This record gives sequence, C-alpha cells and structure tokens, in this order.
Amino acid sequence: MSTTTFAPLTTEDAEQLIATARRAAEDAGVTVSVTVLDAGGHLLAFRRDDRAVLISGETSTRKAYTALQLDAPTADLVDA
Repeated sequence: MSTTTFAPLTTEDAEQLIATARRAAEDAGVTVSVTVLDAGGHLLAFRRDDRAVLISGETSTRKAYTALQLDAPTADLVDA
C-alpha cells in the first residue's frame, strides 16, 4: 500500500489561489466568491468580489467543504 502526503497549505498559498481564481473570473467576465480550506475543512482564505451576489459567499464555502469531503471537484458531482 502506498500513501501520498502533501505539505499543508500556508496562508500565502491560499492567497495565491485566491488571486489565481480571481484573475480567471475576471478573464471570464464573471464575479465570484472564492473559499480556500485546509485539509481539515478550516477556512484559510475567503474573498467575495464587490459585485458578487451575497449568497455566493455561503455557496463558495459549502462547495469547497463538499469538494474536500468527497475528494472531488464539485463540477464532477453535478451528475451525482
């Protein structure tokens, strides 16, 4: 049996992920909320665009937690 270990995300890592996601959203012309959780499901970083709908913050956090718990991107869960 083999196991894979990952270094824990740092707050700097989380901020870089937020910045990358926001750039992608800008390029796509959409407003977003972005949530980054650590491996235990604890909030590391969060950012909501000024014009993003208020509920997107809650949705972003719940999606991140669901993806973490199911070890799959939420886009892969649409058909489930």
